[in-house]
Formats: sequence, structure tokens, C-alpha cells
Amino acid sequence: MDKKVLALAVSAALVMPGLASAVEVAGKALEIYGQVHVSVDSASGYQATNNKVGNLSISSNSSRLGFKGEGAIGSMTGFYKIEGSISADNSGGVIDHRAAYVGLKGTGGSLTVGYRDTIYKDIFGKFDIMGNSVGDSRNILGTTSSGSGHFDTRAKNSLIYSTPKMGGVQANLEYATAFQANTTGQAGQDNNNNALTAVNVVYAANGLSLAAAWEQQDYPNTAGDAVLYKLTGTRLYGGYKVGAIDGRLIYEQLDDSAASPGVNKRNAYGAAFVFNTGGPGAIKLQYMKAEASSLGNDGANQITVGYAYKLAKNASAYIMYDKVSNDTNAQYFIGAGHDQKYTTVAGKDVSAISVGYVFKF
Repeated sequence: MDKKVLALAVSAALVMPGLASAVEVAGKALEIYGQVHVSVDSASGYQATNNKVGNLSISSNSSRLGFKGEGAIGSMTGFYKIEGSISADNSGGVIDHRAAYVGLKGTGGSLTVGYRDTIYKDIFGKFDIMGNSVGDSRNILGTTSSGSGHFDTRAKNSLIYSTPKMGGVQANLEYATAFQANTTGQAGQDNNNNALTAVNVVYAANGLSLAAAWEQQDYPNTAGDAVLYKLTGTRLYGGYKVGAIDGRLIYEQLDDSAASPGVNKRNAYGAAFVFNTGGPGAIKLQYMKAEASSLGNDGANQITVGYAYKLAKNASAYIMYDKVSNDTNAQYFIGAGHDQKYTTVAGKDVSAISVGYVFKF
């Protein structure tokens, strides 16, 4: 490809404010896309039981640059995606790996191989109205009372089969041979004792969307020659959009098989609502609840209120308030999907007011 053409296309993608989607450089063979998402946050939490701290911070939130494309391969279509995260709030300078996969699709469905979001995480994306902000629902979803986020990951060495859509229904199956790329004790081979297995079923038609997902993560022992423990997650989602109202519900159960570190059986659920105000503005409300696990007294609540304003097809601004309230033994924090993490000590609340701006190309 002519390097001058590529350079011009990249420049156009970055500077033309009227663009609302990826720029095609060579038809569908190469598209360049991305977003810059920054926010100014006033957050407060606790460094110790009686030591409350508050600071003003600037965060770059899942800002990214990506390349994707597709092309005919006989009677089928091949596709690929390569995506990296970029830092817009400091001089990091290095594009971090977010996704890299290749696939093939046709009348029998599609097959994807590589590194990408799990199909369990895909269900979170259907629910969350505050994604990649201080109000991200993953402050609770996929997270344990210690603040450890074991789920909603990107899986390495992943193989995904997706069925064709039939009457609005589609199923997806995933197996990652070593989702953390742990090769201990396997002579450089993928350690299948560190495998990830997942399945989901989704439905969407006439404003109604439903989904269910299940994921199991296997963790090896020190020698790497056997599975030491398993983590499982089950997630149910339902949403309905009518007129100016968009309502969504989600339920999740996390469980372990034995003495896994920091994870015990717990349930969580949430509700989210978007009220379009008749113009480019929308009011957003979200509530998340983590019930106590078998450890006891380690539940939490998250309440988020926000207002988003669409400046153009590819640009928006928002303001929101988010608060996570922890039970005595819980340490949930703000920061899942938000590049800056605002933490607290067990039993104490953490909150933030955030003003953000998102520009997509």
C-alpha cells in the first residue's frame, strides 16, 4: 500500500470532526478507528480508618487506536482486528495491547482465534451505561469483596465459535487454552490447566434484548501439572427500549470450587436507566448491589447519577457522581474500566465526581 495514502488516511481520521466511524483506507480491507476519552475527577476515599483523602485527578479512560478489516476468501469472509490502548493523560507513549485476532465467517457462523474480550464480558457491555468511567458497573460486576477483578477479562489463546443469528438468537462458545498465558511446567506449551471455558446465548428484537452467560476459569498448582481450583461466573441480562426510556437489569453469581484466594460464593445484581430528554441530552441512573459472600458482612452498594450530552455524531461530554458504600469486610473501589483507580480501606466508602469528554474517529 502507498505509504502516503496511509499517512493521509490516518491524518484525516484524527483531525476531521465530522467523522462518526472508522476511516476506510482500502475499502473494507483496512479501517482505522479509535477514541480519546479523558475525564477530570474529584475523588475521595480512605487511606486508613480515620484518614480520609480527596484529590483532583485527570484520567485517560480506555482511549484507543485500532485497525480492522475484512475481505472475501472464496465463499466466506475473513476478518481481523488489532487494537491498542493509548495514554492521553501522561507521557507513557507506548501503545498497550488490547486485542489482536483473526477470523473467518460464512453461512455456518464464524470462528475467531486470538486475544480479545471474553464472551462473558460481552454481556457486561450490553448492560453498562456508564462504561469506562467512574460509574462503570464492573466496580461491582465480576469483582470480589477484596476488590479483585477476576472476570470481565481479555483471554489469551482464545478460540470462539459463533452460530448464525436465527430469529434474533445467537450462541457463542469459547475455549482459551491458557487464558493467562501461564506455561509453568509445560515445556513452553500452553498450560491447559490454566484454561477458560465460556458460553453465552443472546437475543435481540423489537427493542427487547436478553442474554445469559457462563464462564469457568481453571488455575494450576505451583508445578502447573494439575488444576488447583476453579472460578465460575453466571450472568443473566435483560433490557428493553421504548421511546425515550432504555431500561436494563443484570444478575450475577460468582463461585469457587475450593480454597481459591479471595473469592467465595456471592450474588450481585443491578439496574440501569437512560432517559433521553428529547434532544442531544440524556439522564443516566445506575444502581449495583453486591450481596455478602460466605465470608460474611462483605457486601456493597454502588449508586451512579449522570448526564450525557452529544456534541456531534462522534463527540460527547458528561458529568456524573458515583459512590460505592462498603460493608465492614468489603473493599470494593472505583476504577474498573476507568484508568485511574480510586481505592479505600475495608468498610469505608469511596466516591467521585467526574466530568468527561469522548471523541471517536
